[in-house]
Amino acid sequence: MTLKEKSIENWGVGRRMYEMGKYDIAANRLYYALFQAAKCCAMDRGMTEDGDEIGHYEVQRDIALFVKIENSGRLYGKMKQFRTVADYRPYSVDATRFTQSFVGELEKMHAERIIGFTVSARRRAR
Repeated sequence: MTLKEKSIENWGVGRRMYEMGKYDIAANRLYYALFQAAKCCAMDRGMTEDGDEIGHYEVQRDIALFVKIENSGRLYGKMKQFRTVADYRPYSVDATRFTQSFVGELEKMHAERIIGFTVSARRRAR
């Protein structure tokens, strides 16, 4: 499975978990969907051959280079905070804060990245 496919799959799982009220799982999957999308963009731009050199720190630092969307670094950092709560804290992601602050922005960011993946894949196929 490619990073693009993993990103799309994780995005779908994250959205379904969000709709079911499973905010911890949603935060985890949506975070990794963005992470995989950013790694895929880096690879697509020739920044790395297989994506191995691009880790969480590099993605947060450089996401604005990969994903040309205003405030993408701030949004990624906030998603990482939600994922940290979801995965490592003895309490759950705050559903209201998660919903009000980020879900709309996440939708835009991921939709634009998937469109970018599709366009670049078509260019390579020519």
